[in-house]
Amino acid sequence: MSEHSEVVLRQALDSVDRLRRRQLVTMAITAVVSQLAWFAFILNAERATEKTLLILATFALAMTVFGGVFMLAIHTTRMTQRILQAIELSARHGG
Repeated sequence: MSEHSEVVLRQALDSVDRLRRRQLVTMAITAVVSQLAWFAFILNAERATEKTLLILATFALAMTVFGGVFMLAIHTTRMTQRILQAIELSARHGG
């Protein structure tokens, strides 16, 4: 593997690592906000107006969907990293 190819591959792997860290932080924040919204919905169910309950439920569902999307993005990032590492290993071993 040429020196240039190794540098490009290393930069790609580093980029994937940075993106993964940002996604993990974003997913953690989304999960916390989602759970808070669900708890607020449950705790206010008896004394809140219909409009407030609808807003809380919509927000909680939206945050749950966003959490699922982030989990899918993290999975895709992990698989991309594995593919890049496999390419690196196969290039090192000449095959």
